[in-house]
Amino acid sequence: MRRTVAIALALGLLVVSAAAFVLSRVRTSSTTGSETVQRAAEIVRAAFADGDAVRASPFWAMSPYWFVQGAGPGAERYPFPALMAFDDIDPVDLVRFARLWVIGLHGRGAPPPDSVAAALTLDEQQDVGDGAVVARYLVDRVVPLHRMTEELEKLEVRRRAPDGAVTPCPYSGGRHRCGREPWFDLHIQDRDVSQRDVHWIFAHPGPGAIALEVDWPELAPSSWVVLRMGFTLAGIMHKEGEDTVVRVSVDGAEIDRFTLAPHVYTREVRAYELPPGGDAGPTFSFAVQTGEEHGWRELMVEGDDFPTLPPIVEAAATFVRRLGDAPTAAEAD
Repeated sequence: MRRTVAIALALGLLVVSAAAFVLSRVRTSSTTGSETVQRAAEIVRAAFADGDAVRASPFWAMSPYWFVQGAGPGAERYPFPALMAFDDIDPVDLVRFARLWVIGLHGRGAPPPDSVAAALTLDEQQDVGDGAVVARYLVDRVVPLHRMTEELEKLEVRRRAPDGAVTPCPYSGGRHRCGREPWFDLHIQDRDVSQRDVHWIFAHPGPGAIALEVDWPELAPSSWVVLRMGFTLAGIMHKEGEDTVVRVSVDGAEIDRFTLAPHVYTREVRAYELPPGGDAGPTFSFAVQTGEEHGWRELMVEGDDFPTLPPIVEAAATFVRRLGDAPTAAEAD
């Protein structure tokens, strides 16, 4: 009996050892070395042009981004908008580019990211060897006519108290100053929102139940505004805070209202068709308001005014409102 058990144990160890050896060989053969990664990145750098973006596959492979930094516009400084090092790519960001490079490593090829595959067409692919592939995709590009962060000075900002009293927030020195602590000023920050490094507007509601109101004037008639919002990683990690209500208006008429829960790590994407407008073009507005416990409501905001709504963006939006749609619950109120 003991001899039988000993033989069984020996055979078991042999099988485990053999499996470990095979697995080790597979890992070794499928792991791309750093020299090959650099060689693949150099292929991208040599042909990188304005309007290009770069992606590594698998997404958690960080080393290609080190070698591509400085290649050109969007890859020069943090938060590197042309280097899309996230689990899924935001379609709103992608459609601003003309081409997407994918550096595929570890024998996995260079597939298009699932979240934006419908907007991509394979243009060229090159086998670098050692499990590395470089692919270049053409993007169904739609460049926005306006971007909110690029027109910060143009925004009209104020804070409205529950009793109706209004405090203007004039623009000075790169921010709209509301006469309170600096975090109540409307300004741009680089922060983490929904697993992404973003360069968006920091729009803290409050203090207390005071609403922050922002007008974005002179937009393109019959265009589409895509609004993205989310709390910072630091904000959602704190127990403080209440629900934040967002109201959206066009030319002074409310067209949408929604609530952002205080501790949810997500990115809200909503799209609105603008009316033909007058000589000055329509004005898009949003207001954010929370309760007395306004601490850590670090809301980040970005808006893009597109000539048409890209299908890949529409598919990613949580809410799309076209002219002529039935009134929302907020409008019905």
